[in-house]
Amino acid sequence: MSLFLARPTISQFAVQDYYYRNSNHSLSCTATFGDNSTTGLEIQLCLGTLYKHILEDPAFTLHQSSDNESSRKCLRQKTVSYTFSFTQVSNGTSVRCVGTDDNLKENVTTECVQLILQPPGKSLEVVCFVVIF
Repeated sequence: MSLFLARPTISQFAVQDYYYRNSNHSLSCTATFGDNSTTGLEIQLCLGTLYKHILEDPAFTLHQSSDNESSRKCLRQKTVSYTFSFTQVSNGTSVRCVGTDDNLKENVTTECVQLILQPPGKSLEVVCFVVIF
């Protein structure tokens, strides 16, 4: 019997600006973990060299989170999504995604991405794909 340990990987970190369709914008992050790991996935606010959970800012609301078995055996994929109000978030706010595997005592982090808010009528979508080996 062999033991398979999958290091955490963030496969997608997306910022979507759909102001012209509705009043909220969204942030989402997806990561893959070993199936039997104790894991966490969150989006954090970047404040210089300090970081805090995104829900500490009242402009952000948890929209959806999922924890699904991946198409490959022994892997689990987690996604977390937040919405935020265009009028409450400061232009220039930076965010990052952090995935943590407590069993392996490892985490994976994206670079901080600055939110650039667009006025009504314009659309912006930023998607960062991160592959870590």
